[in-house]
Amino acid sequence: MKAKNITTLDEFKDKHIGKAGTAKRDKFEKEYENFKVGAMKIALCVNYISDDISKNIKTIKSMISEASLKGAKCVIFSEAALTGLVNNDNAMHDLTLSFSLDDPEIKGIFEFSASCGTDVVFGLFENKDGGIYDSVVYYDHLKDLYYV
Repeated sequence: MKAKNITTLDEFKDKHIGKAGTAKRDKFEKEYENFKVGAMKIALCVNYISDDISKNIKTIKSMISEASLKGAKCVIFSEAALTGLVNNDNAMHDLTLSFSLDDPEIKGIFEFSASCGTDVVFGLFENKDGGIYDSVVYYDHLKDLYYV
């Protein structure tokens, strides 16, 4: 017995677009397939941050894996997902929390993301050319490139 007020997707398309096999319906189905190819599932993740950076990285990798298994092609983390954000206006303290993009911890996240078939975005204190920058990095696993 059919429940009241419930319409299947096929019934909706039959009524509003046309029956399967009609020119209007075929055009709709083709355009929809093209749209699906261009769509990307994105996961927004907020990880619990501890003062143990290796634990934070392990959590980040776990969340990347989980998001990938759920179909995400890009996983986005918060500004200071690796270390937390401590605003104490002490540059020497911030230096201890900073990374170069060539550091093994960062490359490890990139490599893990690529092995899961996802891009990854996260914020970090970047140590570059003798300065510390509050940066965001986007790693594109298909091109094996990152953007800051």
